[in-house]
Amino acid sequence: MYALWMISKLIPSSTVLKQTIERFPLPALFSAIAFLIVFLFGGDADDKNVLGQAFLFCIFGFFFTVLTKLVRENIGLPKNKHILLLLSGFGFYAFVVTFNDDISQIFYLIAIILLAFMVVPFLQKNPLKTPENDLFWSYNNSFWLGIIGAFFASVVLFAGISLAFIGITFLLFKIPPDLYFRVWMFAAFLFAPLYALSTIPKSISSIDLRLERSCLFIAKWVLIPLTLLYISILYAYFAKIILIWDFPSNRVALISGGFCFLAIITYMASWPLKSTQGKVLDFFYKNLFKMLLLPLGMMAFSLYLRIEDYGFTQQRYWGVIACLWMVITSLYFVFSKQKYLKVPPLILIALLILISVGPLTPSNVSVKSQNNRLMKIVDAHHLLDPDKRDVKSITFEDNKEISDLIRYLHHKENTKALPKEIRQRAKHQNIASYHEVLGLSEVRRNAKKSDEHVSGRIPFHINTRVYEQNLALSLKGYDYLIPSNNNITLHSHRENSWAEKKVSASLEMKMRIEGKSIIFSSYGRQDLVFDLSKIIASNLDKNKNEEGPYTLVQGNSDWKVKLLIYNISGNKWSDTNETFINYIRLRALIKEGDY
Repeated sequence: MYALWMISKLIPSSTVLKQTIERFPLPALFSAIAFLIVFLFGGDADDKNVLGQAFLFCIFGFFFTVLTKLVRENIGLPKNKHILLLLSGFGFYAFVVTFNDDISQIFYLIAIILLAFMVVPFLQKNPLKTPENDLFWSYNNSFWLGIIGAFFASVVLFAGISLAFIGITFLLFKIPPDLYFRVWMFAAFLFAPLYALSTIPKSISSIDLRLERSCLFIAKWVLIPLTLLYISILYAYFAKIILIWDFPSNRVALISGGFCFLAIITYMASWPLKSTQGKVLDFFYKNLFKMLLLPLGMMAFSLYLRIEDYGFTQQRYWGVIACLWMVITSLYFVFSKQKYLKVPPLILIALLILISVGPLTPSNVSVKSQNNRLMKIVDAHHLLDPDKRDVKSITFEDNKEISDLIRYLHHKENTKALPKEIRQRAKHQNIASYHEVLGLSEVRRNAKKSDEHVSGRIPFHINTRVYEQNLALSLKGYDYLIPSNNNITLHSHRENSWAEKKVSASLEMKMRIEGKSIIFSSYGRQDLVFDLSKIIASNLDKNKNEEGPYTLVQGNSDWKVKLLIYNISGNKWSDTNETFINYIRLRALIKEGDY
């Protein structure tokens, strides 16, 4: 009974949900459509197809229409201007989606909207006698606790229904596994959004100013003492750096930034305690932002050293944005007399708008920075000119840096991120071809100068154009096909999950790569050895894409195997021309008995 009472308190009544839908009809509609997309199509919806795009549009539409509703309620926006605001927002979304491949920019927009939720009721002059910071804290306390409550309520709902399904499965009949997924989609994309919306105050005049004693207790006796402890640790750490004169730039930025961020959040979250008497609290509220200036300065210097040596990556760029936000926020609270709590989120909104589209996006900045680093080395050694370049004069460190940059731009960003001078000359859009354009071999990430052959290792990939969806094969003349609906990836340097396979009651076989051969073995049967050296030799320099898999057949009186090879990946040593196989993607048709 107590559990049912707790659930009834956690989950809002049908009347409250009905009032929420009447207040937020457009957000409720977008939430329902997003739920229907994932409920009906599930994993078929990704950001590359129409369903995925529709789903992302609904997610954006939900947040944006909530924002416009709050603007209208709190600022008194006329209906025609409200419609214009809606059209402008969706038009901007269409612009971002049309002219940008980076899906993360949509989430930047959603982050901006979430931050705007915090400040919309406070963009006009406070009409109440209550201090604005107290209203701001109470409003956002209700808002964020509502989001947390929505999450826990959706988990409770999902867990309760799942337990019922488990009971039905054990006692009556089996519940399909995908039904659990659909219940979670209902809880996450329909129930939780409506729950969260139901907790948003209609106006600042309706805000409950009662303070949550449990939250303030945690802030007073846990968060604030820990924050002061963290800052003390930072100052002790900086003293150590000065004494030993050693500046580990990568660690300082992460540690300083993390501690300073927690300090600012603690300051804002514990605002009502500012009026509470106590030496520790007085010291905290009067001196916090002054104390943060030195750690933030060290963080900025650390980021500068890292960027000076290695350029911008998306992670470092976000570090710069975070540092800039915390520095501006700290300076505001140090020098401003007003000290409004709404200013930090407004500063962050401005920074996110600045980097959400155009040349200042994290992706664009990191690509440009790493391209400049790459082309600086390439141009210095004339690597794009076969007549002028001298590969032997390139140091191991430069070769390794080029390989690191190519891998970053190819994997972390996208194929088009690499300089067009390199992409246009490459036979294939892969790392090996990019190195070939420059007359170099790839150097692995953790390689050392003393490693044997490391500067002469040239990766190769022999591929076919046959993919999983086109793998239907006839069993004509054979008894078994393994696997039935995919490929085996057989590795030469680590344990393989498919290395041992029970094909039938009478046939249990093992597969392994040995040199340039694949060996099939089975107890009581002669081994079948498939020599791949001819396939590798004839296709190594071509990197040729065949229309179908490479086929090899071996058999004896015990059994027969038809091997279908889809990909071979390995390395070639430039000084010895020796080849080594890393992995092979294959399938096998098997016949038992006489051959």
